[in-house]
Amino acid sequence: ISSIFGKDCSTTINAAESVARGCSLACAMLSPAFRVRNFQVTDWNVFPCKVSYKSEDGGCEGTCVIEQGAETPTAEKLTLKTTSGVRFKWEYDDSAAAPPAVTPRQIAEHKMLLKSKKGDADTTVRAEVGLDMNGCAAVPVCQLETVETVTVDPPKKKEEKKDDKAKKKGGKEGKAEDDKAADAEGDEAMKEKEEAKDGKTPPPPQTKTITRLEKLVVETVSKQGLSADAMQRAVQEEFDMALQDRVVQETQDCKNQLEEYVYAMRDALSSRLKPFVDPQPAQDFVDRLNQMEDWLYGDGESAGKGAFVDHLKELRATGDVIDGRYRQFEALPDAFRHLDNAIQDCSKRVAATDAKFKHITEEERAEVTAKAAELQAWMQQQKEAVAGAPKTQ
Repeated sequence: ISSIFGKDCSTTINAAESVARGCSLACAMLSPAFRVRNFQVTDWNVFPCKVSYKSEDGGCEGTCVIEQGAETPTAEKLTLKTTSGVRFKWEYDDSAAAPPAVTPRQIAEHKMLLKSKKGDADTTVRAEVGLDMNGCAAVPVCQLETVETVTVDPPKKKEEKKDDKAKKKGGKEGKAEDDKAADAEGDEAMKEKEEAKDGKTPPPPQTKTITRLEKLVVETVSKQGLSADAMQRAVQEEFDMALQDRVVQETQDCKNQLEEYVYAMRDALSSRLKPFVDPQPAQDFVDRLNQMEDWLYGDGESAGKGAFVDHLKELRATGDVIDGRYRQFEALPDAFRHLDNAIQDCSKRVAATDAKFKHITEEERAEVTAKAAELQAWMQQQKEAVAGAPKTQ
């Protein structure tokens, strides 16, 4: 650091802590998700930079300098008399002790778009150029001020005001006032003609000044940073790294799934699944699980995602059959109970003599009773068959 910047490192302030604090405050102010006090984050301009500007017609040009140590964000106000576009160019000042890595010295270039306007209006471009809160070159304000002198209508005379009031009233009184106003206008016209004959000039028209502000478009022509090709390469590298990270994460997830299955199935074969598999097949399956565990901590450390998926599929082909027997056996009591409840409910309905069951005919009652007895007998047979059958089948 000392060799690049030409200064000894200072230990009077924790730079990392101060930068992190300023960044966190700035982010909180910019984020709509937080409501914070209106802090003011003020940075220190490290290298002086020069902002030169020149209009396209060559009639307006100049330079301003943002000194080293100036508060950031900062902006210099410019008043430009031009009717064409203006280019702003940021460069490191010649006096800047910039590190050798800062090449070229140009920082950025912006272009202000301005269409020439017809007419006698006086136009002025008012702009602010400087550094934003991130220390980047910016044109935060760029407006076109148009000052125009326009002619205004003279104020209404008393007769005209009376004429307006008469029109609002209407009726006979309004008509009488109209006649008076017409006579007054005639007299005024005659008076003007007489003044013209006498050589008197009419009073000059009244004018007023109107000031309009129009926001101008500022485009970024160039800026310090990577070229388009370098940026594309960086984006591609980032995409490749993200893809690689995703593959690594998916591979690790598949490995964890296989490892969890080995531990869970081996424990289940010695507990809840033990009655549902014969001793010899159970021992063979346990041996396969032990071999898979050894492979996981051996050659499996460098295996790919596909290998873990295939091994898990092979183990499930055997383990799911055993686990299926267990689940079916556990679900049978509930299934028998639901069927028995349905049979009892139907039997009670056909045997009831309430008025709401009178629509059931005797033939239908007999049919339901016979079907219920048949299902009851079938269910009893199934219970006996399940009780006498081995759980390993």
